[in-house]
Amino acid sequence: MNVQILPTGIITFLFTDLESSTDLWEEFPEEMNSALARHDAILRAVVESEGGFVVKTTGDGLHAAFPSAIDGVKAVLASQLALISE
Repeated sequence: MNVQILPTGIITFLFTDLESSTDLWEEFPEEMNSALARHDAILRAVVESEGGFVVKTTGDGLHAAFPSAIDGVKAVLASQLALISE
């Protein structure tokens, strides 16, 4: 069993949300299923690669925690680059 040690002390949180996702779900429900799965996979991989932990996913968003602000900012930048390259 792989036990993660969660950050303590001063923690940086990252919250994401897909803008206009309700409209997209109504107009493109099938495409949104695969797009959201890919979005979550990309963000999870980036968060973990930058030393963060995914606290939970929230339908069209993600909540993550990092042991430092620098790690959180690096994850945000890497996430944006990864999503743009898709």
